[in-house]
Parts: sequence; C-alpha cells; structure tokens
Amino acid sequence: MKLWMRAVTVTFVMVFVLQPGMPLHHTPRAVAQPLVPLCDTATTVSTTFNSTAIAAGNTLWFVNRLKISGMGANVTTIFVRQATISFTANGTPYTLPAPDARIIFDPAASTTTTSFDSATQQWVTRVSPGNFSRNVFAGGLALTVPAGGFPGSTGPVTWTATFTVDQPGITLTWNWAAAVYTSFSTNYNAVGVKPVDGNTQNPYDNNDQAGTPENYKGAVTAGATGNGGSNYTGSWTGNRTVTPCRLYQIGDLVWNDANGDGLQTAGESGLGSVQVNLFSAVGVLLDSTMTQASGAFARPLRPS
Repeated sequence: MKLWMRAVTVTFVMVFVLQPGMPLHHTPRAVAQPLVPLCDTATTVSTTFNSTAIAAGNTLWFVNRLKISGMGANVTTIFVRQATISFTANGTPYTLPAPDARIIFDPAASTTTTSFDSATQQWVTRVSPGNFSRNVFAGGLALTVPAGGFPGSTGPVTWTATFTVDQPGITLTWNWAAAVYTSFSTNYNAVGVKPVDGNTQNPYDNNDQAGTPENYKGAVTAGATGNGGSNYTGSWTGNRTVTPCRLYQIGDLVWNDANGDGLQTAGESGLGSVQVNLFSAVGVLLDSTMTQASGAFARPLRPS
C-alpha cells in the first residue's frame, strides 16, 4: 500500500488478519488520515574531548539525555531516530550509528525505567509523573576503542539526531556526554543504565545522573568528556532546544468494500475485530492494532 502524506511518499505494507467466523467475501479497505509528515530535519550538538588520551580496549560510553516542557494530560512519546556520532581520530573518520530511542511520558507509570529492546534495537524509557520535569535518558552507545587508541583533545565530536513526538505543544532540550570505562558489557541490559537524574521514582536510590551505567561505576576512568572519579557520564555539552515535529500516524477505519471501488459508500459498514499489521517495505513489523466494532482502529498505527 502506498500512502501519500502531504507531499511525502512512504511505502508500507498493511496486512488485515480476519478473525474466525468472518465471511470470506469481505474485502477489507483502510482509509489513511495522517497527521503531519515525518520531520527529517536533524539537530546536532558538538564538543571536543578533554586532553586525556583514551587507551585501546577501553569503552567509550556515549549518553544522551533530554528534558521536555508542554506535557499535557495524555501519554506522550518522544522518538529519537537516525542518530549518529561522528569524529576523526588518528586520521580515521568515524560515523557511529546510535540506537533509536523511545521515551514515553506516562501519567499512569509508578516508576521510571529504561531497557534495551533487542528485537527492535532501540532504547525504551518510560517516565513516571514524579520525573516529568527532570533530565531523562534518551539513548546511549558503547564503543570499544580500537588499536592505537584515541588521542586527547579529539574533536569536534558531533551527535546528530532527529526528534519527533506524538502530541502537540512539546518542546525539549537535549545534550550529551561521554565517559571512558576500563570494563563494560556488550549487553546493554546488563549495564544498569540509570533512567533519570536523582533518586525519585527510579530503581537507583542515589543522586547519579541519567545515563549512569550503575553496574560499571567502579570501572570509570578519565577521558572523553569525563575525569573519572564520580563523573560517571562525563561532563555534559551545552543544551540544544528543539521543537520536535509531530509524528505522522496511519488510520483509522476498515470497512467492507462490497463494490471494490476503494471508497466507503452507503451500505458498506465498518469491520470490527480485524487485526491490522503494518510492515515496512522489507517486511519488518512496525506496529499493530485491532479494529473496534465500528471498524475504527483502536489506536492509530505509527510507522516509527
């Protein structure tokens, strides 16, 4: 199915799963009513590492955090996509793809958590109301330093990312830091990433900052933007303020297209209990929902 979204053409495959007992003569159709097209404007923050050289075999832990304003009563999700960290060291250019991240500000959550979804290769942070006004973890990348190490004063080091949001009125500030560790895990869920600054409504009752790898604090050393000791994330760059674009979404009705013309006309009723799966053009499941009795989607499909 090809959807035209206000001059932006995106290709997806939408699959309808009919429930047992549903007549086979039904021809399901869906109408697309997108919001605003996906914003592809990236934002960047750059800095230069401190003068401490970074030894080969150590791990550079890059961490990104954000703070939002304009939060309303609804669950609000920030998506961090297409992130890269780029720099040149010893004459070699590096462009490191950072995992995507999804930060969910959930009025019903009782605590703030972070985990890494290995299936989708993205960070998922769920933020509880007591932390809506705090800096929260918005993504991280661990890099094993290659042979030869990295010299001190490497720079500029630039983190680039695209931010989108599913609710109106949101602005955010973001920045990043990088610390060096003599020991680290390749399993992000074993790192013990702290999801938010402070000791309120999160698993770590301390004043460490968002992004601290709690299970490896004893291995921190000087380098990148940190000086070791208790500087577990490194020192933060300056803030960048962003008004994220609204995320497009696909909806919101499945009906019995009896005459096959692709239009809902009189007598063509909505179909309930239809599972609607959205796949990318290469077959990756992006999202799924069910239709209600009226044929309306229980919620819009979100491609990101």
